[in-house]
This record gives sequence, structure tokens and C-alpha cells, in this order.
Amino acid sequence: MIPSARIAYMEIYSTGAEYYTPGIKSQAEFLKHQVNRTLGKISDNKELVSTLVDEFIVRVVFLEDCLSQIINGYDPSKDPAYTIKVNSYKLGIAKIEQLKSSSPKSYQYFKALEEFLMFFIGGIIRTVDKSDVDTFFPIDSQRKFSAEKFAIALASDQHEKIPFLQLIRHVSELIQIHANVFRQLSFDCSERSNPQNWDIPVVNVSEGGIALPLNKRFKETETVDVAMHLKLTNAIIYMTGYVVNLSLIEGDPLKERVAINFEFPDGKMQAALRKEIQAHEISALTERMRDKGCSPASNQERIALNGISAISQHMLGSNYHLDNTFIDELSIKNRDVAKSLLSHIMLAGLLDIKDSGITPEFSKEFSINEISDLTEIINSCILTKITYFDISVLSPRCLVVLIYMACDALRLPKKQPIELHELTKAKHHVFSKWMLEAHKQLLKLRNQKVPA
Repeated sequence: MIPSARIAYMEIYSTGAEYYTPGIKSQAEFLKHQVNRTLGKISDNKELVSTLVDEFIVRVVFLEDCLSQIINGYDPSKDPAYTIKVNSYKLGIAKIEQLKSSSPKSYQYFKALEEFLMFFIGGIIRTVDKSDVDTFFPIDSQRKFSAEKFAIALASDQHEKIPFLQLIRHVSELIQIHANVFRQLSFDCSERSNPQNWDIPVVNVSEGGIALPLNKRFKETETVDVAMHLKLTNAIIYMTGYVVNLSLIEGDPLKERVAINFEFPDGKMQAALRKEIQAHEISALTERMRDKGCSPASNQERIALNGISAISQHMLGSNYHLDNTFIDELSIKNRDVAKSLLSHIMLAGLLDIKDSGITPEFSKEFSINEISDLTEIINSCILTKITYFDISVLSPRCLVVLIYMACDALRLPKKQPIELHELTKAKHHVFSKWMLEAHKQLLKLRNQKVPA
């Protein structure tokens, strides 16, 4: 996801997103403070260790300064001091060798830190040298370093009171803050057409928009270009949208939750996204059926009545053919709850709630107090969601399961779709029409002897 508008004046290509977010800046300042605090507690080789830390800090500042300029489209090499600093910093930190014989363990730690930092110093030099206004020369954003691994290990309680190890940890974390900014920038500028390299975040996605955690910032109302990889067809689709909400993520100060509404989505791409969402819904249903050892051909009633458990983080998309009349029959209070559930819970998740109830936290979030209310709300949501599915892409097995779910939600014994069509056509036109089409599709598939 990147801003739609290019940077007005650009010497080196950049996306225009804000990578040094307030959370990242705050964490970097905190880690500098932690480095200085733990350095004050060092007793062995204090003078040499202090000198080495200073050498690392000055290079980290150089890395941050270059990244900040590149992010804004500027060429750091235009600064006369750049060449002097590059010639000084690209050779590494020679004084680390003084620890090799006297403190081999400390030497290993500092060499690992040097390898970590110098990879990104070298990366900056190559990016500046080989990039231009239309292209960004990337680094290997997937490469990991031993310094990152031992920083995690040194955060454990057993190392907490050893100043030197905490110093090493905080220096590594400080380098990592800026390394991750460089990784994200490089990734965004070079990997939009290579979905095999994408991270797979947990996202809320619908035909109308997307919400996901990001370690970069956009402005509210800013127009953005979104590339999405659809697993079902192994295709990349491109949508344009605008930022409608930014919020902090509890427990992760380096990321923000960004919500995007798609703007005039392309019909073909919207259809491809709808197909992907429907396939995900069906996958959740069939996976749970398999886990429970149920066979729809012999035990559809049990599936419909007992529910299928698979709550997902994905939203069901909006659809112009949804039957909203079931929701409209609810009280105003319950109608609002139902709309929230429709936006955030898959069909399989609704069945799970109906079967097993809800947690107190969930009840509080959606203001559900009475079990009678819950049953009515869930049934209305199930009947509404069923009409979302494109009948033409469903197998006979899936169609039968959805029909039995509808019977249970309507509090009816098992009925054929043509019967449900007749029973509901007066009050629920879209649902009735869906059942009629389901009836026709089942007849067609049976005549063609399509396997369930």
C-alpha cells in the first residue's frame, strides 16, 4: 500500500509514505537513552567500549539521516559532507579488533553488531549510487542477522542485570529500528509485483475496503494505491482507496491500524475479490466439517443445527444483492448489533456463536445481554449472509449445507429450496430469488452428474 500521488520534487524514487512514524521515532529515542544508561554502568574496558558505542551511534545517525532524505525523495549525496562520511564509515569499525585477544566474547558481540550495521550502511551507499527519479535500487529486505537473534535472547530475565549484555541488546535494537525502516522502504519500492515475497498480515477485507496493521503512516483522507494478492487465482489486483481511519494498536507502538475505503473499484477486480472472499468463507465451513468428521451427504441436519466453528479475522464484503429484510425486522438496537456482526464475522463464525455462545468481552463489545436476543440476531445474520454467495460457483455439497442452515435459521424442518422460495417470496424477495436459483442450480448440476 502506497500513496497514489507521487512526491512533487524527487531526486530518488520513493513512495511518499511516512516511514518514520511517531511511534518509531519515540522508540528510537528511547533506545538511545537505554544505550547511554547501560553504558554508564559498564566497568570493564569502559573507555574502549564507550569509544566503540560512539562509533556505532554516529553511523546509526548517518543511516537515519540518509533514510529520512530518501523517504522524502532527496538525494543525500548532494550534501558535500556525504562523501566524507561515506569514505569514513564504509570501512567498518577497526577498533573492535582491540577486544579480540582480551575479551573474545565481547569481540564476537561487537563483530555481529558491525556486520548488522554495515550491511545497511553499504545498502544506503548502493541505493544512493544506483537509484534515480524513476527507480529505487533495493536491498535484500528478507535477510536476517545474528545480532537480531541475540537481541531477543538477551531480553530474557537471566540477562537483565548484566549491564554489558543489555548494552549490546539495546545497540542491536537501535540498529534494527532503522534497518526495518530501510527494509520496508526497499520492499515497497521494489516488490509490488512479487507476492511470493510479501508478508501475510492478518487483515479485515471486504469488497468495500480493507483494514490492516502497518509500520508506516498515511494521512487521513489520503488517496492510496492498494495491491492485493489473491491466493485462489494467484493474481494481483490493484485498487485505489482513501484513508478513513488511523488508530494505535495496543501492545505494538511501532504499528498503526489503517482503514481504507475503496474508491470506485473496478468491476472485474471487485468481482475477483468477491470470489476470493466467498472461497474463504466456504473453506472455513468445509474445514470445520472435515475436522468434525461430518459428511454433509448423510448428516446435513447436524451441521446446520450444531454449527461449524471457524471465526475469522476477515470481513464479509458488501454486496448489492444481499437481502437486508431480515435485519430490518429486528429492533433498532439489535439491528445495529447485527450490522456490526455482518461486517466482522464470517458465516462459520456466526454458527459457532449460535452453537457455543459468546464470551463476556464479545457480549460487551456488541452490547448483547440476553440469549433470546442473540438467537434472533444470529439467525437474521445467517439468512442475510447466505444471500451473499454466488450460486454459480458453489458445489452441490455447499449449496445443500447453506439450504439446511437457512432452514434452521428460519426455525423450519428440512425443506427443499423451491419450498423456501415459496415461503419467503412475499417478505424476503432477494432471499426467495436466491433459493429459486439454488433450486435451478441443483437440478442443473444433478442432470450433469456433477460430484458433490
